[in-house]
Amino acid sequence: MASSSNVSVTSFYTLVAPQVSYAPLSPLAVLPPLALFQIFAPLTINLEHRNYSFWQSQVLPVIRAHELEGYLLGTKPCPPQFVDHIIGGTDPSEVRQINPCYTF
Repeated sequence: MASSSNVSVTSFYTLVAPQVSYAPLSPLAVLPPLALFQIFAPLTINLEHRNYSFWQSQVLPVIRAHELEGYLLGTKPCPPQFVDHIIGGTDPSEVRQINPCYTF
């Protein structure tokens, strides 16, 4: 039997739920994954038979966050170590520079 003073679920939560205000994102939230990983302590666990599951749970997210799976599996070729950079001017010359994509 329904009572005549039914309160809808929506109005109940509106009355009971506190008003929440959200702070702006912290500077850590806008950093790229590589920068976040470099802030925290490096992974120092060695792979052994007894700790494979734990090691995998620590290593795979880092590999995926940095999009390194293709390099490890051989499906994505490594970038060249050096690139030729042409400097403009009256006598343009080629200068070999270290490829920023190569230096991880």
